[in-house]
Amino acid sequence: MNWNPTDTAPRDGTLLRLLVQYEEHPLDDDNTQPQETIGFNTLDQSGIDDWHFAGWDWSHDSFAQGIGEVVGWLPMGSKNE
Repeated sequence: MNWNPTDTAPRDGTLLRLLVQYEEHPLDDDNTQPQETIGFNTLDQSGIDDWHFAGWDWSHDSFAQGIGEVVGWLPMGSKNE
């Protein structure tokens, strides 16, 4: 799949498919490769270039704020090809 470069992602709060290299709260036990999740960036509204994306807290078995680096993006609804 061809992910778009992060610097081209909308930063207006639009929900996106994100490819993330997790540092904490990965969605999968294997944290060696980037993983797909959903998230957004609100730079246009807040003036802060900060990504918010879903992660998983394995000790509490619940969703958590993911921590890591966004390495690519796709619009929601795009197909995995």
